[in-house]
Amino acid sequence: MNRAYLKHFTFQASRYEEYVDGVCLSKGNCNTIVVSKPISHDCVAFNLVNEVPVKIWDHFELPVLGYAGGDVLKDRIQYGRLNTLKWHDPTEPIVCNIFNNMTCIRFATLSPLRIVEFYGEFTDIQNNSRTINNNKAEGVNMGRQCPWSKEELLKLYRKVDAYAKTLYILLCKQGDSDAGEALASYNLFKLPVVYVFIHYHYGKFEDLGMSNNDISAYIGLFMLDTRNFVENFLEGMREQNVFYYDRRNEIAPKLIEVCEEVLYIINH
Repeated sequence: MNRAYLKHFTFQASRYEEYVDGVCLSKGNCNTIVVSKPISHDCVAFNLVNEVPVKIWDHFELPVLGYAGGDVLKDRIQYGRLNTLKWHDPTEPIVCNIFNNMTCIRFATLSPLRIVEFYGEFTDIQNNSRTINNNKAEGVNMGRQCPWSKEELLKLYRKVDAYAKTLYILLCKQGDSDAGEALASYNLFKLPVVYVFIHYHYGKFEDLGMSNNDISAYIGLFMLDTRNFVENFLEGMREQNVFYYDRRNEIAPKLIEVCEEVLYIINH
């Protein structure tokens, strides 16, 4: 088994190769350090330090799907998935492969398909007990305090969840054939709350009571295009009354603030 899986590691690269649609675009020596650190049971953060010889994000996060989800393959670890043909940012990595020979780390971007491989050696691999620490301070990440308590985020998540279910029942009673589609759409509004909840170490999916469908949507959709989802949510809530049946207007204002926090996290 690849001993770098879900470990905090440092990889010193001395050479790189870049391919676009299978054709070598550039290659050469480099002095790039790849640092990876699990920030929760569901997400791994990457930092590229020093010289980065290609146009690629130097800080980003990728989802963890676990052993059952196919993260650990025969010859490599794979964080993230290529489950789409287009991507809004061609410099944002959406997949990372860490090969079992422990000498190569590969990142993939889309629009167009581009592969960036770093060759070198691991200089540090820390134990799980030092990477995923269940006792880390709740509500704090990278020195920033979460604007909401754990209970406040749980309450907002449950309100959005209840709204989606109530709307579904109402539409079904009215014989609306789009009831299922409406349920799926409104369930997506819970995902920015999940992002903030996980980012600030408040707990896991299970602590929110997420269904398997919600977890799949979070990992397979939201985490792979977070910025686009959140920006669309914000645009929709600012331009129209998305939560029409929320007579006390308790959901949209708080959800807008949560979405703005997600964008802050992404940008910093």
